Amino acid sequence: MRLAVLGASGRTGWLLVQLALAQGHQVRALVREAQSLPTMDGLELVQGDATSFASVLATVQGCDAVVSALGPRPDGDPMVCSQATAHVLTAMQKGGPTRYVLVSGMAQNLPGDAKGLGDRLASWLIWRLGGTAVMDKARELAELMESEAIYTALRPPRLTQAAASAKVLFDLKRCPGRSLSRGDLAASLLACVVTHAHLRQAPFISN
Repeated sequence: MRLAVLGASGRTGWLLVQLALAQGHQVRALVREAQSLPTMDGLELVQGDATSFASVLATVQGCDAVVSALGPRPDGDPMVCSQATAHVLTAMQKGGPTRYVLVSGMAQNLPGDAKGLGDRLASWLIWRLGGTAVMDKARELAELMESEAIYTALRPPRLTQAAASAKVLFDLKRCPGRSLSRGDLAASLLACVVTHAHLRQAPFISN
Protein backbone atom coordinates (compact mmCIF):
# COMPACT_ATOMS: atom_id res chain seq x y z
CA MET A 1 0.00 0.00 0.00
CA ARG A 2 1.20 3.53 -0.75
CA LEU A 3 0.61 5.86 2.19
CA ALA A 4 0.78 9.64 2.37
CA VAL A 5 1.83 10.80 5.84
CA LEU A 6 1.37 14.28 7.28
CA GLY A 7 3.25 15.22 10.42
CA ALA A 8 5.89 12.62 9.58
CA SER A 9 8.74 14.35 11.43
CA GLY A 10 6.82 14.59 14.70
CA ARG A 11 7.16 12.16 17.60
CA THR A 12 4.17 10.05 16.58
CA GLY A 13 4.55 10.58 12.85
CA TRP A 14 8.12 9.29 12.74
CA LEU A 15 7.12 6.14 14.61
CA LEU A 16 4.31 5.69 12.10
CA VAL A 17 6.66 6.08 9.13
CA GLN A 18 9.11 3.51 10.51
CA LEU A 19 6.34 1.03 11.27
CA ALA A 20 4.74 1.41 7.84
CA LEU A 21 8.08 0.86 6.09
CA ALA A 22 8.80 -2.17 8.28
CA GLN A 23 5.49 -3.67 7.19
CA GLY A 24 6.37 -3.22 3.52
CA HIS A 25 4.31 -0.15 2.70
CA GLN A 26 5.54 2.69 0.50
CA VAL A 27 5.47 6.06 2.28
CA ARG A 28 5.38 9.59 0.88
CA ALA A 29 5.89 12.08 3.70
CA LEU A 30 5.25 15.80 3.72
CA VAL A 31 8.00 17.62 5.64
CA ARG A 32 8.87 21.28 6.06
CA GLU A 33 12.61 20.55 5.96
CA ALA A 34 13.98 17.78 3.71
CA GLN A 35 16.76 17.00 6.20
CA SER A 36 14.28 16.39 9.03
CA LEU A 37 14.02 12.69 8.10
CA PRO A 38 16.76 10.27 7.06
CA THR A 39 16.90 8.61 3.65
CA MET A 40 15.26 5.18 3.77
CA ASP A 41 14.17 2.61 1.22
CA GLY A 42 10.49 3.06 0.43
CA LEU A 43 10.37 6.60 1.79
CA GLU A 44 9.75 9.57 -0.51
CA LEU A 45 9.90 13.09 0.91
CA VAL A 46 7.87 16.06 -0.29
CA GLN A 47 9.12 19.38 1.04
CA GLY A 48 6.31 21.80 1.76
CA ASP A 49 3.76 22.81 4.34
CA ALA A 50 0.52 21.15 5.40
CA THR A 51 -1.30 24.51 5.22
CA SER A 52 -0.56 24.66 1.47
CA PHE A 53 -3.00 22.89 -0.82
CA ALA A 54 -0.29 22.46 -3.46
CA SER A 55 1.97 20.71 -0.93
CA VAL A 56 -0.79 18.44 0.33
CA LEU A 57 -1.92 17.57 -3.19
CA ALA A 58 1.63 16.72 -4.26
CA THR A 59 1.91 14.44 -1.22
CA VAL A 60 -1.38 12.54 -1.52
CA GLN A 61 -1.69 12.15 -5.30
CA GLY A 62 -1.33 8.52 -6.32
CA CYS A 63 -1.55 7.23 -2.73
CA ASP A 64 -4.07 4.73 -1.42
CA ALA A 65 -4.60 6.42 1.94
CA VAL A 66 -3.61 9.47 3.97
CA VAL A 67 -2.53 9.25 7.61
CA SER A 68 -2.11 12.44 9.62
CA ALA A 69 -0.21 12.66 12.89
CA LEU A 70 -0.33 16.45 12.82
CA GLY A 71 -0.68 18.28 16.09
CA PRO A 72 -0.29 21.85 17.30
CA ARG A 73 3.07 23.41 16.55
CA PRO A 74 4.24 26.46 18.51
CA ASP A 75 6.26 27.88 15.61
CA GLY A 76 3.60 27.50 12.92
CA ASP A 77 0.02 28.20 11.94
CA PRO A 78 -2.25 27.57 14.96
CA MET A 79 -4.97 26.12 12.68
CA VAL A 80 -2.67 23.73 10.83
CA CYS A 81 -4.73 20.59 11.49
CA SER A 82 -8.05 21.89 10.18
CA GLN A 83 -6.39 23.53 7.19
CA ALA A 84 -4.52 20.34 6.31
CA THR A 85 -7.68 18.25 6.64
CA ALA A 86 -9.60 20.68 4.42
CA HIS A 87 -6.89 20.25 1.78
CA VAL A 88 -6.93 16.45 2.12
CA LEU A 89 -10.71 16.37 1.71
CA THR A 90 -10.50 18.54 -1.40
CA ALA A 91 -7.83 16.27 -2.86
CA MET A 92 -9.99 13.22 -2.11
CA GLN A 93 -12.88 14.81 -4.00
CA LYS A 94 -10.59 15.32 -6.99
CA GLY A 95 -9.93 11.59 -7.31
CA GLY A 96 -7.19 11.29 -4.72
CA PRO A 97 -6.97 8.73 -1.89
CA THR A 98 -10.19 7.19 -0.61
CA ARG A 99 -9.16 6.68 3.04
CA TYR A 100 -8.11 9.19 5.70
CA VAL A 101 -6.97 8.27 9.22
CA LEU A 102 -5.85 10.93 11.70
CA VAL A 103 -5.26 11.91 15.31
CA SER A 104 -7.88 13.95 17.12
CA GLY A 105 -8.07 14.22 20.92
CA MET A 106 -9.96 13.01 23.97
CA ALA A 107 -11.19 16.53 24.77
CA GLN A 108 -13.24 16.69 21.58
CA ASN A 109 -16.94 16.09 22.17
CA LEU A 110 -19.32 14.40 19.75
CA PRO A 111 -23.02 13.46 19.88
CA GLY A 112 -23.41 10.10 21.60
CA ASP A 113 -20.41 10.52 23.92
CA ALA A 114 -20.92 9.26 27.47
CA LYS A 115 -17.78 10.47 29.19
CA GLY A 116 -17.34 9.81 32.88
CA LEU A 117 -17.07 12.68 35.35
CA GLY A 118 -13.28 12.63 35.33
CA ASP A 119 -13.09 12.81 31.54
CA ARG A 120 -15.70 15.57 31.42
CA LEU A 121 -13.64 17.60 33.88
CA ALA A 122 -10.43 16.88 31.95
CA SER A 123 -12.10 17.91 28.70
CA TRP A 124 -13.38 21.12 30.28
CA LEU A 125 -9.90 21.94 31.55
CA ILE A 126 -8.30 21.25 28.17
CA TRP A 127 -10.85 23.50 26.48
CA ARG A 128 -10.14 26.23 29.02
CA LEU A 129 -6.36 26.06 28.66
CA GLY A 130 -5.84 24.63 25.17
CA GLY A 131 -6.75 27.76 23.27
CA THR A 132 -6.58 27.74 19.50
CA ALA A 133 -5.14 24.22 19.32
CA VAL A 134 -8.34 22.72 20.75
CA MET A 135 -10.51 24.85 18.47
CA ASP A 136 -8.39 23.72 15.54
CA LYS A 137 -9.10 20.06 16.31
CA ALA A 138 -12.82 20.82 16.77
CA ARG A 139 -12.98 22.46 13.37
CA GLU A 140 -11.14 19.50 11.88
CA LEU A 141 -13.72 17.03 13.24
CA ALA A 142 -16.57 19.20 11.99
CA GLU A 143 -15.04 19.22 8.50
CA LEU A 144 -14.81 15.44 8.52
CA MET A 145 -18.37 14.91 9.70
CA GLU A 146 -19.73 17.30 7.08
CA SER A 147 -17.82 15.54 4.31
CA GLU A 148 -18.52 12.25 2.56
CA ALA A 149 -14.96 11.03 3.14
CA ILE A 150 -14.16 7.62 4.58
CA TYR A 151 -12.26 8.76 7.66
CA THR A 152 -11.26 7.52 11.10
CA ALA A 153 -10.34 10.08 13.77
CA LEU A 154 -8.71 8.56 16.86
CA ARG A 155 -9.30 10.41 20.14
CA PRO A 156 -6.48 9.55 22.57
CA PRO A 157 -5.92 10.97 26.07
CA ARG A 158 -2.47 12.00 27.31
CA LEU A 159 0.29 10.64 25.07
CA THR A 160 3.38 9.08 26.63
CA GLN A 161 6.81 7.96 25.46
CA ALA A 162 6.31 4.49 26.97
CA ALA A 163 7.13 1.49 24.82
CA ALA A 164 4.38 0.18 22.58
CA SER A 165 2.40 -2.48 24.44
CA ALA A 166 -0.12 -3.69 21.84
CA LYS A 167 -2.67 -3.50 24.68
CA VAL A 168 -4.95 -0.90 23.14
CA LEU A 169 -8.59 -0.27 23.96
CA PHE A 170 -11.18 1.38 21.70
CA ASP A 171 -14.54 2.78 22.78
CA LEU A 172 -17.05 4.90 20.85
CA LYS A 173 -18.65 6.50 23.93
CA ARG A 174 -16.00 7.06 26.61
CA CYS A 175 -12.24 7.02 27.01
CA PRO A 176 -11.27 3.61 28.44
CA GLY A 177 -7.96 4.71 29.97
CA ARG A 178 -5.84 7.66 31.09
CA SER A 179 -2.96 7.54 28.63
CA LEU A 180 -1.68 6.04 25.39
CA SER A 181 1.88 5.45 24.25
CA ARG A 182 2.88 7.11 21.00
CA GLY A 183 4.05 3.74 19.72
CA ASP A 184 0.59 2.26 20.24
CA LEU A 185 -1.00 5.32 18.64
CA ALA A 186 1.20 4.96 15.56
CA ALA A 187 0.41 1.24 15.32
CA SER A 188 -3.32 1.91 15.70
CA LEU A 189 -3.32 4.58 12.99
CA LEU A 190 -1.71 2.14 10.59
CA ALA A 191 -4.00 -0.72 11.65
CA CYS A 192 -7.09 1.36 10.94
CA VAL A 193 -5.86 1.92 7.40
CA VAL A 194 -5.00 -1.71 6.75
CA THR A 195 -8.07 -3.28 8.37
CA HIS A 196 -10.60 -0.59 7.37
CA ALA A 197 -11.70 -0.36 10.99
CA HIS A 198 -13.97 2.37 12.43
CA LEU A 199 -15.12 3.83 9.12
CA ARG A 200 -16.55 7.35 9.57
CA GLN A 201 -16.09 7.08 13.33
CA ALA A 202 -14.06 8.90 15.98
CA PRO A 203 -13.35 6.29 18.67
CA PHE A 204 -11.61 7.00 21.95
CA ILE A 205 -8.39 5.00 22.25
CA SER A 206 -6.06 4.33 25.19
CA ASN A 207 -3.86 1.74 26.89
